[in-house]
Amino acid sequence: MADHEHSPAYLALTPAGRRVLHVIESEVERGMASISLNDFTQRFGCSRAGARYGLKQCALLGFVSIDMGPRRVNVFALADGWKSIDRVEASRLVQLAKLPKPPRASTPEPAPTPKPVKQPKPVEPPRMRERRMPSMPVFSWDRDGR
Repeated sequence: MADHEHSPAYLALTPAGRRVLHVIESEVERGMASISLNDFTQRFGCSRAGARYGLKQCALLGFVSIDMGPRRVNVFALADGWKSIDRVEASRLVQLAKLPKPPRASTPEPAPTPKPVKQPKPVEPPRMRERRMPSMPVFSWDRDGR
């Protein structure tokens, strides 16, 4: 696939993307290749982060198509989507490959029901102490100062 080396999509690839593309092209037999991420790190000298970033670039720029194979091994096939990409689109797609993967959507928990708002108690005016009435009659001899 030497005809892609002068395309805007290939020129936008980073060194990690070019290395990954070269590895996939060298491993493809009969149109498909099964390469795990560990193969990239052990046999081809790429770091895991570099291999992931290069794979993302190659897929976004249309050089390869990636399918999930058995036992978590990716199956790669060469594609020709890179032919229709111009320089501006290629630089946008490389920037898109730099963005982190969005977090996995989890099932949203139902919103808690709001607690009822307590109404404030009305403020009552202070009560005047009522004079208590004696339960027994007061006698004159009880008033002598005791």
